[in-house]
Amino acid sequence: MRDRIDSEDLRATAEFLVLLLVLLVLPDERLDVLLGVNPRQVWLVVVFVAGLSFLGYLLSKIVDPGTAIGFTGALGGAVSPGMTITSLTEQYRRHPEFDLAYTVAAAIASTMLFLRNFVVVAIVSPSIAESLVIPFAAMAGVGFLVTGGIWFRARNRGPPTNELNTPFRIQSALVIGGLVAVILAIVNSVDLSLSASTTRIGIVIATVVQLSVYVTVTWIAGARQIAKMIAVTLLGSASVGITLVVS
Repeated sequence: MRDRIDSEDLRATAEFLVLLLVLLVLPDERLDVLLGVNPRQVWLVVVFVAGLSFLGYLLSKIVDPGTAIGFTGALGGAVSPGMTITSLTEQYRRHPEFDLAYTVAAAIASTMLFLRNFVVVAIVSPSIAESLVIPFAAMAGVGFLVTGGIWFRARNRGPPTNELNTPFRIQSALVIGGLVAVILAIVNSVDLSLSASTTRIGIVIATVVQLSVYVTVTWIAGARQIAKMIAVTLLGSASVGITLVVS
């Protein structure tokens, strides 16, 4: 048993290194032949999805799987909430017995979106950020409430007795990357980008749109429970955020 696990770990490490090498050789520019999609940007999603799954698997050897999944949700969400949610979606499909743990982790990552976006705005324009403190705090509050509700459900149900038995699957990461590429191509074709003179309302709406994309990705990928959680967060945060920013 130990030899089999060691061999699988070594194989996964080698595969992940190959993913990193491919990332280094792909062009970092939007290509017309790919409908304006940046190949390196899409492959970065593949690497992130596989890497976060691999990290959670390694952590599960040190702490219990539920804690490892929650930690990757918080850590990944601080870096990139969107890619973290797509990675958790892929893991959710492989380990459905940990559905609530992955949903809690995705809720954490969704909540991190509000905090991260606010920090980005604060770096670019402190004056605008000051006027957005209350709307973003309220939106994050909705995320914390949703996360807390799911966490209590997971706590009351009790953790599964089995373990995470696969580091990651390249095929699943490639499918997620392909889905993101399709969405990027659609976005490029209809030109949904915000103008340079983004207003306070525009910043809040842009955050709401991001959550809408995550609902779409998770639903299409088959992680319906995660999609429903993000949809609840979306409705609540959009209601309070837009109301506060226009008042």
